[in-house]
Amino acid sequence: MGRHPLSDVQFDPDADLDVSTRHAELRETDGAWTVIDRQSTNGTFLNGERITGQRRLSTGDTLGLGENGPRLEVRIAEAAQAETASLTRMFALALGSLVVIALVGGALWQRHTSSRERETQPMPGLQASTQMDLPRVRDLNDAAVAMIASDLDGKFVAATAFSISSDGRLVTNRHIVRTADGRSPRRIRVLFANTTEWRPARLVRASETDDLALLQVEEGGPFPAVAGVSRTGPDARVGSPVATIGYPHAVDTPMEGAGLDVRARTTTTAGTIGKRLDDVLQIDSYAGKGSSGSPVFDVRGNVVGVVYGGAPESQGRIVYAVPAERLAAFLTAAGAGAMLR
Repeated sequence: MGRHPLSDVQFDPDADLDVSTRHAELRETDGAWTVIDRQSTNGTFLNGERITGQRRLSTGDTLGLGENGPRLEVRIAEAAQAETASLTRMFALALGSLVVIALVGGALWQRHTSSRERETQPMPGLQASTQMDLPRVRDLNDAAVAMIASDLDGKFVAATAFSISSDGRLVTNRHIVRTADGRSPRRIRVLFANTTEWRPARLVRASETDDLALLQVEEGGPFPAVAGVSRTGPDARVGSPVATIGYPHAVDTPMEGAGLDVRARTTTTAGTIGKRLDDVLQIDSYAGKGSSGSPVFDVRGNVVGVVYGGAPESQGRIVYAVPAERLAAFLTAAGAGAMLR
């Protein structure tokens, strides 16, 4: 339970601020249900008492997520009894115990999707190359993905950028580094994955046609870079698996530290290309505030798109990205075409 988009019971990431991203866990063992606090910031309360470790739940108990956060009433229904021991075991395995949680105050909706990442399995007849080795793609590229903080006339915007060269050239979205009337930000800072040092950067070029921008880190180096940037995205056909690495919800997801004083940790999200147009890749995945500028990787670990938005009514599940061809044209025009594959 928490505000993370992959939680089985998800709270509003913008309204339920007392709830941590990964707040608590409900666990069933041999018909008994327990609650476990996941080191939440504001604590998990059982019948008004803040808990540590694991506590058993009973019907009528009240769970509080944060001292002033949402309250949940616990209802536990036992598994149906069968006439024989074997049938009892079968029904217990098939049906289990059902926990029904009623929100006493609002701002909760339940997503019936598993919070566990599942390994992509190929359909019969498909070649093995269509499988996505997510750990390998992440290992190849994670270090090159940076969090960006852009000061747009006093309003800070947090998003994602990725390095395409060891000299510190990064790609992000134009809307992250340009105001609505076209002005450049007062300052830009970037924080590479797994590091704690924010570095100054400047805007080099912004596309006039696509939501793309090129930055230059102004000090330090050499820097990590993505494995490659595809010219045409041949492995990004409709139905192909892809992955994004970025910072959805920025520092609102678990990090080492607090506020902006953190060690940056990326989020890797699997997806599938649902539609491909000349100027848009539509991806069935997840993106939230902070995902803008995230690189989209194919099965080889090459960048085939740059996330820039999504369908508002999809609650982050339909993601839009600038496709490889448009990114390649932008980098070529900016004098960075040597990075293309």
